Amino acid sequence: SSGINAEYGAVDKEGDWQKMVLIVNFYQEQPHVLDPHLQGWIDKLLAVGFNMALPQLSTDVAFVYLYLLTKTRGEKYIVRLLPHEVSDIERETTGETSGTATPHNREHPP
Repeated sequence: SSGINAEYGAVDKEGDWQKMVLIVNFYQEQPHVLDPHLQGWIDKLLAVGFNMALPQLSTDVAFVYLYLLTKTRGEKYIVRLLPHEVSDIERETTGETSGTATPHNREHPP
């Protein structure tokens, strides 16, 4: 488990964060071994990261995990696995969320 439960969007305990860092560091020498799993992980992390109904902590952790995967496997490879649809670009440029949020337009509590 990577600490993210996509179905419920829950962030598990801090121990999962440390576990994720250890796992990712283990694959620094041979990051291609992660390839069969990356698309599923990225899809789950994005689902959590853009879900407005979840606590800010959950979405933040999802994007940090995505960063760790990107750092390990490489930006060029990870970008190919990210969604590249016009609706994604429109949402980012107009600020329309239609039930989801980006880290840039989410309101933070005072």
